[in-house]
Amino acid sequence: MRSLPILLVLVLLGCAKTEIVDEGDGSLTFNRDIAPIIFSRCSSCHRPGQAGPFDLLTYRDVKERASQIVKVTGSRYMPPWPPDAGY
Repeated sequence: MRSLPILLVLVLLGCAKTEIVDEGDGSLTFNRDIAPIIFSRCSSCHRPGQAGPFDLLTYRDVKERASQIVKVTGSRYMPPWPPDAGY
């Protein structure tokens, strides 16, 4: 049950194109399974000096925002590509 929010984030971020190792024993890890998705789809904007209002660079950053990430990716509010014209 502990990995359920993580799995939701992965599914909502489009992990179908990303290899994920889940042997049913809770073997998902941030570094191996989640960080590559976050770094490829979120961190380019969610880092210091960029458009994202908060950082998504570390496990702690992602963990603190996990519920929000599930919500905004589930509604397709994020990621916002292609961006709206004029921004």
